Amino acid sequence: MSIDNIIKTYNSFEQLGDEEIFALKEILAHSKHVTLKRGQYLWQEGDTPDFEAYVNFGILRQFVTEDNGNEKIIQFFQEEYFIHDCSGKPVEHCVQALEDCDLLTIKSNHMNWEQIMLEFPAIERVSRKVVEMLMLNHKEHVNLLMKSNPEERYRYLLDTNPDLVKRISVTHLAQYLGISRETLSRIRAKISVSSIL
Repeated sequence: MSIDNIIKTYNSFEQLGDEEIFALKEILAHSKHVTLKRGQYLWQEGDTPDFEAYVNFGILRQFVTEDNGNEKIIQFFQEEYFIHDCSGKPVEHCVQALEDCDLLTIKSNHMNWEQIMLEFPAIERVSRKVVEMLMLNHKEHVNLLMKSNPEERYRYLLDTNPDLVKRISVTHLAQYLGISRETLSRIRAKISVSSIL
């Protein structure tokens, strides 16, 4: 069940007590179950998201489209990831399902959230850590693009998230690594040959 998965994910950041779990479940009882088919959007550029989402299963990509039509992937969201945009302003990116996805969404401005944050500091801390994790993932990706060459970027992703590499297309992988499909194909062929020798 998605709610139990969220509790498990929260507990991975900090172990919650029974009262905190009960309060969190009270909030999550108002969540909405959403399924997306491959290619469907959670939101698109210009939308103003008023909800957060939790990925029960599937992969989504967050990306921007440049003036020349090229797409650049900012980050991927996999199982047990939260998708969060708390700006309250129209977004400049899209979030799209790369596989059939199962999500749980809850309104960001749910009336009881603020009260629960005040009453249960542990829930507030975990919620903050979730947002910090998303920001750190994005920062890590930016640093990777700035400081590493194409082969180093690919090898890093192979080492840190091999499951993702297996599940997404060469096109999307290239868009995330900031290189062309052709360059990525050459790198993969080189690594494949070196692993055989």
